Amino acid sequence: MSDAPDEVQELVSIATLGEGLLREPDEHRILKVLLTAGFSPLEARERIDAALAALGARRAAPTDAPPVDTSGGRSQMGATPSALARAITRSFKRKERRKVSQPSSDEAVLAELVSPAPIGPEEPPGVCSACLAAIPGDDVRAGRAEVYDNGSRHCRACLSKLRAGLICKVCYKPINRAELLDGRSQLHGDRAVHVPCLPQVP
Repeated sequence: MSDAPDEVQELVSIATLGEGLLREPDEHRILKVLLTAGFSPLEARERIDAALAALGARRAAPTDAPPVDTSGGRSQMGATPSALARAITRSFKRKERRKVSQPSSDEAVLAELVSPAPIGPEEPPGVCSACLAAIPGDDVRAGRAEVYDNGSRHCRACLSKLRAGLICKVCYKPINRAELLDGRSQLHGDRAVHVPCLPQVP
């Protein structure tokens, strides 16, 4: 019992911090703590009065707050320090946040039913105009293959040959270096073209 007044004085000190006034809602809260700890209503009031006197604080003007229900079968004996400490801990303990419940199995099944169907394999953007091989869409997006507005398409291998001047950009037949030197083939832009194919160059 020796340290119980100190506990009550600490509660009153916290409630009167700043203005030095014990407001009625705060006094009701402290009364509830003391009654829960086993103090009688009269003893609880006396301990609050003693704490106010020790701190040099006073009660604020009364408000319309409802009085504390001091009825009940509480023991009239003084509370033990351990009971007071437990009551204070319960009164000022921070409330835990409610955990978000996990979705039930029915909700999971419903989510699966309404989820969009998986996308199937991507259709290739076409076949190469030179070798008729399928062109992967990734090669077109990465610039390793090309697609023209007129419909012609070139795969990665044929695009490399066209840029190196190894095949004609019109007929796609091979061109050797000798043809470029003797004039049978010519450079047209960044590609090589057979002379007979020149009229067909757009």
